[in-house]
Amino acid sequence: MAPKTASVTDAQVIKAIKSGSNPGAFAKEHGITGGVAAAMFYRLEPVADPSLSVKTTAKTLGKAVTKMRGEGLRWERIAARTGNTTKEVQDAWEAANGGASFKTSYSGKGARFEGHPKVPKSQAAVPAKKPAGKTAASAKATASTKRPKARTRAERAGKVKDPS
Repeated sequence: MAPKTASVTDAQVIKAIKSGSNPGAFAKEHGITGGVAAAMFYRLEPVADPSLSVKTTAKTLGKAVTKMRGEGLRWERIAARTGNTTKEVQDAWEAANGGASFKTSYSGKGARFEGHPKVPKSQAAVPAKKPAGKTAASAKATASTKRPKARTRAERAGKVKDPS
């Protein structure tokens, strides 16, 4: 089912932003999903408060994006404030940060990655460890406890010669 947005106008969202409402409360009040409300808030913030709009050139975009990302803003919000797409904003951040992947830029939301200066090691998401290689003893033990290969329907009916 598609999210219900037809009943919510830009004017209602702008009024909510100016009154200090947050996307979660607005979503509950108007019966829409939080994601839809957040997207509407991000898109209309610069309209409701023109001081949030950031005028940049191609040369200054990377620096502005890096500054806003350092303040903890999400990519979508930065894109709305600069008038660019999310992809353009991410590419500008990568160019301004020596080619580092935008995926390593942690804004304080979502999964945390190891090595970020703001993330304590105890809270960092650590990639799953690969299983260690099998030793000869463990391979022997596994071979004797392995289940036999499942037979196909044709093999069970006896229509196929035993493949072994």
